[in-house]
Amino acid sequence: MVNSWTEKQAKKAEFAINKELDTGGDKIDFEGLVQGDVRDAAMGKGEEELFEKKLSKDEKKALAKAKRDAKKKVRVTLGFGLISN
Repeated sequence: MVNSWTEKQAKKAEFAINKELDTGGDKIDFEGLVQGDVRDAAMGKGEEELFEKKLSKDEKKALAKAKRDAKKKVRVTLGFGLISN
């Protein structure tokens, strides 16, 4: 026994599908496809970051020391490193 409400809902769904097909709901968005194909990741940019060489422990220490020395040099140059009595 089919309910009148379920028949009505089925007719609504069928009508919505037919309306979408009639109005061109199946068109392909070529502009969106082109924009997706020419973005940076699709063109191969960013691979350097993915495959960059990892630093060894000694290289990390040397880099940290260089950063500390640069920071100290800036402090001394600006006068923040001086102790005044």
